[in-house]
Amino acid sequence: MVHKAFHPFDITDVAYKTVQNHEVLTSILIPKTITPGKYPLGIRFHGGSLVHGSRLCEWVSPWVLSFAHSTPAIVLCPDYQLLPESNGIAILSDLRDLWAWIHSSLATHLHALRPGLEIDLSRVLVTGESAGGYVATQLVLQRALTERAEGEGGVCSIKALVLHYPMLDLSAPWYNTPQPLSMPSWPTPAPGAVETWLRDLPDGLVISASDPVPEEKRRVMMAAMWLQGLCGKWLVRGVDTKEEREAAFPFKMLERVKREAGSVPPVLVVHGKEDDLVPVEGTEHFVQLMGRLFPDTPVVAKFEPGGHGFDDDFTVDVPVIREGLNFIDQIPGKKG
Repeated sequence: MVHKAFHPFDITDVAYKTVQNHEVLTSILIPKTITPGKYPLGIRFHGGSLVHGSRLCEWVSPWVLSFAHSTPAIVLCPDYQLLPESNGIAILSDLRDLWAWIHSSLATHLHALRPGLEIDLSRVLVTGESAGGYVATQLVLQRALTERAEGEGGVCSIKALVLHYPMLDLSAPWYNTPQPLSMPSWPTPAPGAVETWLRDLPDGLVISASDPVPEEKRRVMMAAMWLQGLCGKWLVRGVDTKEEREAAFPFKMLERVKREAGSVPPVLVVHGKEDDLVPVEGTEHFVQLMGRLFPDTPVVAKFEPGGHGFDDDFTVDVPVIREGLNFIDQIPGKKG
């Protein structure tokens, strides 16, 4: 079911890459009321524990789409390869290919859909909820390293990163040891179910959205990841080198960006204080790390009462959201 927050947009699905004969899709969202001109780009990644979900799934923070619509901006909602069939390095590959597709093909698609629309690639905002926050952060850090290495000088740099209760501290015990979570609405994995499933996976199988796999099995795998502490293990499943293994973890990537004299854009992050799925301590750790490594980069953190997905009925007029968006609007280069 598509969330009503998507309704003000015309939506077109296109493949931004093909891997193992499997198309990985992105949705292009164009505000229905937009007029010809040059507009900023928003890139929004969905949640689902890196195991479940798809680009237009109903888990969405509606205020982000409302902000994009009112700006107005063109929005991409990409799929990405899911765990455990793939790993964190495959996700980084998706992000690299997505960025290349944006530069090589997005303008052509826009012209076919709405003649007169252009993207301003000097005004890009990246956002994601939960697992999507992990993916969004990885894109930003990947671009920081690539732009530094290629001497792009910020011509196409990302202007802001907006995170909602993101999965970031993925080397922490919470993600790597069994957890006594209460999940009454989730299926309980049978003993040995995960091992059997992984053993029987066809070689080269790629899943980039929940739909091709029976819903119940996907939910079982998501529950198993949390209950058995498998996230960190699945992120580097099949990854051999230390450099690649570290690249799957955002905090290691942050340290690498610092070592290689890269820079990161301003960050807005919101997180519920009572989040019992993605602990708020991980975001607090991220904010502290940003302050230590990049003290000149503005970071606004809003820790509010509520659990995971606490902002799922928020509008842009909720005070904490309005304060955050005012911060985004003040970023140099964010507006044309």
